[in-house]
Amino acid sequence: MENNLKDQHYKNMGIMLQMETLTFEALYSAFQNVNQAESVAYVVCNHFGLDTSEYSFSYIASWSSGKNMKELRASMDTIRKTSADMIGQIEEKLKELQIERAEQEADVVEQTEEMSAMQYAEQTINRLEQERTIFSNDQRNLIVNFAYKLDDREAMEKLAENLAESILDGNREAVQKLIGEAEEQIESLPDSMIGLSELHEVGFYSESMLPLTRERAVELHHEGVTVYGLTGAVGGQEQSQRIMNLELDILQHDGLFGVTKFEWENYRRSQETIMTPEEKAKIKETLLLESDGKRYGIYQINSGQEERGYQFLSLETAKEMGFTVDGKDYQMVYSERLRDATTLDNLFERFNIERPNDFTGHSMSVSDVIIMNRGGRLAAYYVDSFLILYNSYN
Repeated sequence: MENNLKDQHYKNMGIMLQMETLTFEALYSAFQNVNQAESVAYVVCNHFGLDTSEYSFSYIASWSSGKNMKELRASMDTIRKTSADMIGQIEEKLKELQIERAEQEADVVEQTEEMSAMQYAEQTINRLEQERTIFSNDQRNLIVNFAYKLDDREAMEKLAENLAESILDGNREAVQKLIGEAEEQIESLPDSMIGLSELHEVGFYSESMLPLTRERAVELHHEGVTVYGLTGAVGGQEQSQRIMNLELDILQHDGLFGVTKFEWENYRRSQETIMTPEEKAKIKETLLLESDGKRYGIYQINSGQEERGYQFLSLETAKEMGFTVDGKDYQMVYSERLRDATTLDNLFERFNIERPNDFTGHSMSVSDVIIMNRGGRLAAYYVDSFLILYNSYN
């Protein structure tokens, strides 16, 4: 009986010893794996720019102390291989995520670009009002109208953000200033019924052109302003612009209309200020010489000169007498829009037989000069005894 108990005891001890041995080996293996994992984590993190040295170094150092070279080399091989595998897998996943994010961002950009100017303005307002209502209905309408009229997203966002900031700060003076400046920009356009966004939507882009409706185009045409018929770049065709010489041209044109910023600003200036006849003539002369429209001007030797020299002389006679035709001797006495069908003979006949009521010069005569601007190309013509002589102006 006693022997049986002893045998059983030794058997139990053997089992216990075996269990303790297995447990120790398992624990050692786990401890070794944990430290290798820590080393792998450090290598991987360091590769991607994450610094874990403060935590990892002390942990790895305590594990590696006491190891022989063979054990360390085996662990290093494992660490190196595992790290390389993990880095490869992570980089592959990062590439997939980058492609996915790029596609998502491209979708967002495309959706944003497809938005109309007013839709983008509404989105901007909603973004600024995520947490609370900021704008009044009038302020909200101003931002949307600003976007529609100017079609400048950056300027619209700046207006909305500055206005929101001033409202939240309780700065009434800044709010009124921003509103006033925005309204001034809107009102500076030639037609209150159309904006640049509508011009861009039909595929017409130009830094120098402002949009007009048909009705406003007719009004400005009657005021002597050069009006263009515009065709956008749609359906494979290039954008184009054509001067509307007649009201009939405007009525028959299928599309939008425009006026150049240069001509519109000069027209506005002539309408908004009380000017002398000399100042008005100066504006007309600026349009004649510097615009891209079609205009003509009639110049006569300045009547204020005591010595008129070659006035009423043919060009040949003036040269024989030693005179040189000089622009300083002339002043512009009339200018208006140039129609395509207008010829020099037409002008000579008109300004001798049916002179316009606002024409202030004498009947067209020898020594007068006619300057024609055909879409930015200038040419000067000297009225001679029997014909009008051409001289290049620029």
